[in-house]
Amino acid sequence: MSLELEIQKLTVAVEALTAVLLKEAVVANAPVAEDPKPVTKKKEKPTPVEEVVDATPQNEPVEVKASSEITEKDLQDLCLQISRSDDRSKSKQVRAVIAQFGGKIIKEIPQDKWPELKARLEAL
Repeated sequence: MSLELEIQKLTVAVEALTAVLLKEAVVANAPVAEDPKPVTKKKEKPTPVEEVVDATPQNEPVEVKASSEITEKDLQDLCLQISRSDDRSKSKQVRAVIAQFGGKIIKEIPQDKWPELKARLEAL
């Protein structure tokens, strides 16, 4: 019998909530003094992405981060950037540099060698 009472209470609560929502909907749909124009969304053209050019001259030494600051993601991004450059032959050079450190992938190289690896990759 208590289950039936709970159902009745919930039914009453739902009916009260429905009445309130209907009342608010009527107020929200009331006519406005000025009839606004329908809103149409215009298709926005995608904004062109500007390429960031590194202004650092190639002859100047590049500051090397400490091994704790260099992440695996940083090294992977650097490898991808070099591999996808205009000179596609650098992809093999990237693999050769990684192999010099004893691995096929960056995960196989100890973290303490990451700064040196990064410096060699940046030299490509």
